[in-house]
Amino acid sequence: MMILACVAIHAKNKNDFNAWLSLMEEISNDNLSRLNSASLDERVETERYGQFLPQADETCPCDTESIWWLRGVYKPVGETVVAILPRVCFDYHDEMRKFQVENLVIDFVLLTYSPRGELLGHKVIGHHGAAYFSRLQYHQEDSTFISEQGRLIDGSLLKQFKPLVFSVAKYKYTIDGKGNVKEKQIGQTWNEVVRAKDTRCEELTFEQFHRRFRKWNEKHINDSIFLLDGKQEGILSPSIHSFIPDSTDCRCWPRDIVWWPGYYVETKDSLYYFLTKDCSTPKEGEPFLEYFMLVFSKEGALLETRKINKTTDIPIPFHNK
Repeated sequence: MMILACVAIHAKNKNDFNAWLSLMEEISNDNLSRLNSASLDERVETERYGQFLPQADETCPCDTESIWWLRGVYKPVGETVVAILPRVCFDYHDEMRKFQVENLVIDFVLLTYSPRGELLGHKVIGHHGAAYFSRLQYHQEDSTFISEQGRLIDGSLLKQFKPLVFSVAKYKYTIDGKGNVKEKQIGQTWNEVVRAKDTRCEELTFEQFHRRFRKWNEKHINDSIFLLDGKQEGILSPSIHSFIPDSTDCRCWPRDIVWWPGYYVETKDSLYYFLTKDCSTPKEGEPFLEYFMLVFSKEGALLETRKINKTTDIPIPFHNK
């Protein structure tokens, strides 16, 4: 009876493992590249398939409850079954975390199984996120995996409108007869420069800049000249630096700044523009607004930049900007 029970258990495990593999495509270089864009809709039911997934360990800087596994790809290699699965972490605990509101990172985990579905080994062979990229390849002739792994050199670039500089290393992964994953770096690391998707901001002409403001027609000037009603269109930091020096941003990261146009006053020789700098997430301290007056010649030459005031009492229209 005991023998029959063991046979039944092994048969069930084999059936469960086959069901597990049926969720995935067989490995090809084409679907390996598609892992970078895996959909969260392809989430694995960990309650059902948890036996085929490794427990979070020191290689996973993420809270267990913040982990999702997505369907991946697999391939039999000799007496071992190899799979690569995306492991999603919605709050990755690394040094890049302080530069992002949501530090979502996907780890690509290589897993090895026995023919019956016993988990033999696993290793992270790449990452994907704002500060990471990976290029994965499978070599059919020797059943090895190649991973080029890029990591952002300076996390503060995520807060700026500049190209991103990555340090890239190339690794080779082999699997021994016991299912252990072996890693070996190939060659030296190198740098790659990647232009972030939104590094190109609108380049304003002085005429376009001028049209963002309303003309002040009152006899006397008061606080209303800054027009903090939340209805005007903001100007991102790189666009406004066509007209003013970026030294005015020293306490804020450029991506965290929006300039809000108010009114302008015209005199015989000059144009006076009143605008508000909105820094909702400063490098340190509380969020704040700074009120500026910019003085230009009629030809558009900057004559003076003057900070009028600063406040941490941010008006309601700006709370959800």
